[in-house]
Amino acid sequence: MTLLNKRIVVTRAKDQSASLIAKLREDRALVLYLPLIDIVPSANGYCPERLTDYDWLVLTSVNAVRHFGACLNAAEKSYADLRQCRVAAIGEATARALRNAGVEVHVVPETHVSGPLIEALLNSEPRPEGKRVLLPQGNLSKSDIADALEAKGMSVTPVVCYETVLRQPEPLELQEFLDFAPDGITFFSPSAVHSFTRAGLPEKLAAKGKHPVYASIGSLTTRALQNGALSPFVEARQQSEEGIIDAMKTYFG
Repeated sequence: MTLLNKRIVVTRAKDQSASLIAKLREDRALVLYLPLIDIVPSANGYCPERLTDYDWLVLTSVNAVRHFGACLNAAEKSYADLRQCRVAAIGEATARALRNAGVEVHVVPETHVSGPLIEALLNSEPRPEGKRVLLPQGNLSKSDIADALEAKGMSVTPVVCYETVLRQPEPLELQEFLDFAPDGITFFSPSAVHSFTRAGLPEKLAAKGKHPVYASIGSLTTRALQNGALSPFVEARQQSEEGIIDAMKTYFG
């Protein structure tokens, strides 16, 4: 199966879109790039002074790996200064980014959501009481991981190292999007879905008589699609670019 001549929209942030666009074009899809979010460094990002105090490092996205790495570099430090930590990553993409930065990863749950990450971490930590956790994250991150770990007696230091900014399409981009008449639109985060609905794009597509399939990277993004009454939708079985492409191939048959 291929995506021959299917019109697919990529909504990822600019610095994360090139690989997906290339893979879609290899599958002979027609691709339009419409970024709906921007990922930017946080003005409040910092590197804790005493990195050797921490027992665990927990990363919940590739963005966290990248932007906390920048915080470390700005402080003339590196991930090597956290070598005493056990490291938990929320999914394989995040784990791969850490390994590429030279970090050994000890815990990776099978499902890319916070609940399994919390469970996997606690299962591998027989004595959580008093353990210190460093949690680099984004400005829109929920507190569920910190809350769950602190409930087990761990001390969690959240560090907001990047921000997700919802992006309003320019008038020219909007017209190009509507003229493109997409068959499928890809979403890699709930934030992109929120940006899409905030801009009124579902209504604009419906007015054109177009009802594309919405392709989701995982359960949280799917929930955002459902909350926005966006259908039909498909969800990647494997939380990766290949997974979201395969989901669309299956849908289009």
